[in-house]
Amino acid sequence: MTNSAQEQNEKLIRKLNAIELCAGLGGQALGLHSARFKLLAVCDSDKNSTATLEGNCPRWVPWTLDIRKKKPQLLERIDQILAKTNSDGSARELDLLSASLPWRPWDKKGKGDNDPDDLLGTFKELIDRFQPKAFMFETAEHFIGPTHREFYLQTVDQFAKADYRTFVVQPYFPDFGIPHKNDKIFIVGLKKEFAGDFRLPVLSRPNSQSFLELTAPIAFRERSAWSLGDMTKRGRTKVQREYDKWCEQWFAAHGEYWNKPLPPLNRGLDKGLTARSAASTVGQNQSVAASLPVVPPANILQPLAWLRPVKRAGLSKNIVQPHGSAKRRRGRPPKNHARDNDYLRIDPPISNLWLKFGFDVTKRREFMPRPGDKLPSKLPMTPDLLKQLQGFPSYWKLAGELPDQFKALHDATPPVIALALGRSIHAAISKKSVDLDSPGALTPELKLFFFGNLYSSHVLETHDDPALSLAKAWHDGVLAMRGELEVTWHRDCEDDFDDIADEGDDYEPDQLEWEDYRSLNHLPYDE
Repeated sequence: MTNSAQEQNEKLIRKLNAIELCAGLGGQALGLHSARFKLLAVCDSDKNSTATLEGNCPRWVPWTLDIRKKKPQLLERIDQILAKTNSDGSARELDLLSASLPWRPWDKKGKGDNDPDDLLGTFKELIDRFQPKAFMFETAEHFIGPTHREFYLQTVDQFAKADYRTFVVQPYFPDFGIPHKNDKIFIVGLKKEFAGDFRLPVLSRPNSQSFLELTAPIAFRERSAWSLGDMTKRGRTKVQREYDKWCEQWFAAHGEYWNKPLPPLNRGLDKGLTARSAASTVGQNQSVAASLPVVPPANILQPLAWLRPVKRAGLSKNIVQPHGSAKRRRGRPPKNHARDNDYLRIDPPISNLWLKFGFDVTKRREFMPRPGDKLPSKLPMTPDLLKQLQGFPSYWKLAGELPDQFKALHDATPPVIALALGRSIHAAISKKSVDLDSPGALTPELKLFFFGNLYSSHVLETHDDPALSLAKAWHDGVLAMRGELEVTWHRDCEDDFDDIADEGDDYEPDQLEWEDYRSLNHLPYDE
């Protein structure tokens, strides 16, 4: 890192205020938080999404709200948030309004603003009312294409009349360590007084990673060290040898695609579930923490019955019927497919493309195959694998049934992409930029997962039994990495060191505690 970049990163970066709508799993919120934005509000209309946010970062205090159907409540709440003052007594301003808007209305075959799921109109109304210094929303790349070109130009003209300059940004995901193609874009708008300082988030030294580097630790975590070198078969069981051989065969079959970007994760991977797979997903979400609410689907079989294949027209007995309504048949009873893994009807061009990379996207599992399991020739899709490919922390807990988790992960915004965009927007407003190529500049900040200074070095040293306290900290850290630690968060906790003095409290940590806070992030904090 050059001296100028080092000096640039040593500047104190103050926090800017932001509101995140349609937050989903929180990828965009996590990225903006890491880019030194204070999230005043985080909301989504899906209960599973807000439950995921609540389970991973309760201090965001996410709330469930449809921003279009309950617009009066949304406006009232934002007014209340902006009515408060900053820690220095100045009036609170909205620096950034962001959202991961539904992209399907603006796809090539989408209905645009006539689609009942479109929220762009509501988002523009919020911009006109609250006049943020900047805004950002994610949408389909066809939003600027021939299908919706006229509406896009009208939208840009409306923003220009409101004193905004609009930018279209489509980051190349593989440069940021996300090994799949991106078919969505970000529309960024800044007030004209800040627009001249906006720079596109481009890396001079891309941090590219092959999908194998991200896939192997998740898909082949049971691979033994014996298979990594020229060693004898002694020390391995027969089951382990078969598993290691399966790993090696997968590497050999798909090695030519290791350095090629994967297809888009959100394109054609959420087709209708078959009735067989829908029944098998009931009760599969055992890995979700007990504190996260799970919303079971109502009457699974009935709405999905028409998806069951029918070999001949009029053969109604092949249609799945409610329990007890099917007639008893002679002969050997059919195999029970209720134990089969989740199965989807993916279009052959899409599924065949993924097969070249070694993945069977028509099958979903909660976990990857392990030694002793039936080892398939292609890898199934799992939530842990998708979290890895999207750049989410491995311990990011997900709420909802398995199909809900997959859909949310497919549509999620990688945190590192939102972080890079947040850095550029922050620099344009604050006039203090950060070199994106410097170490740690694009590392999502994990400080928000630490609750207070419970395990800081200062507390350990002053504890009656420091060794016991350190052992408990280590134990809780391992549980947190596994997603098994249930933390009780008190909203009135005085140790909210993430936003020290943001609400006017007069607590000031000592020098030792400040050193602990700085060690959690590469950027220094305001003192």
